[in-house]
Amino acid sequence: MSSAPSLSGTIYTDNDLQKAREVWADVERRYMPGWFTKPTGLVAKLFQADTQYVACLLIDIAAALYILSRNYTEKSKPVFEAKMKFLLTVADEKMFDELLTEIFVAANLAPAVSPMAFEPYVPRDRKGRIIRFLRNIMKTNGQQPPSPDYAILLPDGVVAVEVTMLYIEQLEKWQRRVNAIRDLLSKKIGAEEGIYRDVDLELPLDFDPKLGNQLCERRITNDVMRRERGEVQLSVGQDIARLRWRPMPIYERSTFDVRDVPAEVNSWIITAPRAAAKNGFGFKSRPTGNPQQIAKLMFRSLKNTLERKRDQFRGKNDRYVLVLKLGHHRMPSGLLHDLFRSRIWPNSAYDWLTCFGEFQPRRHYMKGSPGSSLTFQINPNGSPSAGPLLTALLDSKKMFHTDKGIIKASLRHEPASQAVLHHSPVSGFRGKLFRASSMFPSRTIT
Repeated sequence: MSSAPSLSGTIYTDNDLQKAREVWADVERRYMPGWFTKPTGLVAKLFQADTQYVACLLIDIAAALYILSRNYTEKSKPVFEAKMKFLLTVADEKMFDELLTEIFVAANLAPAVSPMAFEPYVPRDRKGRIIRFLRNIMKTNGQQPPSPDYAILLPDGVVAVEVTMLYIEQLEKWQRRVNAIRDLLSKKIGAEEGIYRDVDLELPLDFDPKLGNQLCERRITNDVMRRERGEVQLSVGQDIARLRWRPMPIYERSTFDVRDVPAEVNSWIITAPRAAAKNGFGFKSRPTGNPQQIAKLMFRSLKNTLERKRDQFRGKNDRYVLVLKLGHHRMPSGLLHDLFRSRIWPNSAYDWLTCFGEFQPRRHYMKGSPGSSLTFQINPNGSPSAGPLLTALLDSKKMFHTDKGIIKASLRHEPASQAVLHHSPVSGFRGKLFRASSMFPSRTIT
């Protein structure tokens, strides 16, 4: 972002880029002076990447931080400050993704309900908040935190909101092994000048790591480089591993239109006018096997996650909204919603959970690409129940903003997104409520 990446064809403009730079400069000044002089963590790698996608991602994050910096309670300030410091220094990818998801979800909610109270059940002294938060992010105490991520206030009471990732460990292990194969293939094939390959790899969920060595043997990599198109099959028990490849197309930036890219192509190269790409390597992977295997593993992971969150919320009587982001793009969103309808809501062991939401982040920033989304299901057997006000909020029909201790409710129309960093993808919350089939005393959160 320190350079001038082209934003041509994206949802952003150069003006958005400039405003995002101002936000990041303000974050550094407020929370970690001198960070730009000696940057650390994954955010530093984003600033050093200098690609169009990463520039758009940094604008996206800046938009979320801009929203949240104006929409949290005064007593949340120490926690928010700790989160910003952690954002600038965290090097673990999972921790970074979890914190970024929490930030994006809060920024999606804030235009419809504010302010946000971060870590609402944490002791109110400043030291206690920061110590509790740092223990959480550093995983030093081995226990789940005693507070949800934030709380919102409606006229009928407090609603606790917890944001977390849902992982399948077996799928994570599969991905780590596949990434090792990808890196080795890239080193051998992508290093050859004049070779442009778009590669597909299909592997069963369970495979011996030695299979990676077979796929990367010289006879196979030479074949990929020699022939523009081809396929190799290897037996894996009763299943088959398939490696397919095709030419990677090259487009000039000034005339590029994503609609011209063939449907079967996963990766392509965009060059500046009269520039030439020396080589190119694109890679896409997919697990094979019985889809019910993923469903079984996903349900087991979901149950374990809910058990941990129940312990975190035990003893509280506020409404509880759990927002999940799927930890792998191969985990089906539709399956997650089906599991709540058919396995979670009918079970009285989960009546403490008022509502479930799924967050899907924006994955692309080209014009016309879908933005981030929040979709919700209300537990028909929840205790306490959601009530009409929370239902209206999640269904994008009402907004609730507290000003000087007074909660102001208003109807929410479906206008064009409110400009924050111009047309920011997180500048407006548009909830979608999927129905699976007690009013609270007013309380102030500070």
